Amino acid sequence: MNIALMTSDKLIGLVSGMMQDQSKSERLCWDMTRHYRERSIEQTDFEKAWHQSVSNGTPDYSIYDGERYVPEAISCYLVYAKRYIRTSAKFIEGKWSVNEIWDLGCGIGASTALLKLIFPGANVFGTQLPSDQRRVAEELSKTHGFQIADSMKSSGDAVVFMLDYLEHFECPTEHLETIIAQKPKLLVMANSFGATAVGHFPKYKIGDSLFTNKETGRHFSRWLKNNGYKKVETGFYNNRPAIWERAE
Repeated sequence: MNIALMTSDKLIGLVSGMMQDQSKSERLCWDMTRHYRERSIEQTDFEKAWHQSVSNGTPDYSIYDGERYVPEAISCYLVYAKRYIRTSAKFIEGKWSVNEIWDLGCGIGASTALLKLIFPGANVFGTQLPSDQRRVAEELSKTHGFQIADSMKSSGDAVVFMLDYLEHFECPTEHLETIIAQKPKLLVMANSFGATAVGHFPKYKIGDSLFTNKETGRHFSRWLKNNGYKKVETGFYNNRPAIWERAE
């Protein structure tokens, strides 16, 4: 069975089963996404089309809209998001109060559902633009107690998760300004600016300067420090995810 050929309705059922910690569903997700990522000609063409659009100066953001991006979102959750959330949540619990959580660019909503499971007393929100990914996330939200929004609108003092999110903005700090203007207390990030992937860029603009993808992480961190956030020493392997606290 190939996940690339599944309809959104079937994918919703598959992801719902995965989020209920059913080992069979999660194993099936692993097998199907691995097949899709490693063997699918469509996926190869998908990646080529994105990088060609960036090269032409007209990034094709429609890649996020269709069903074929859903397997990518499932894979991202299984490969790293689930582990990053559990690792950072264990560190955060007991150190900071958690009343409001935002999961930006939540994809299929699996990460948002996990955050609500770990922090049941918090108001949990995921952001996602209209797409097949959002259809899955909205279905999950009905049974897992979180909400889906177009963009972040916080009441303040929130914990904001950005896992493989800012890499999808050619001017990441310009977008981040709209987030920190809402004064979140914590930013939980797993940036991979240096990775070559669908939705990523070969160069990023920070302020008035342009940097290669491999240079961007260092300058991005400097920008955060200059804009009122300090990096928390976590001891996490490879410092991932990074946790930034708003300086008082």
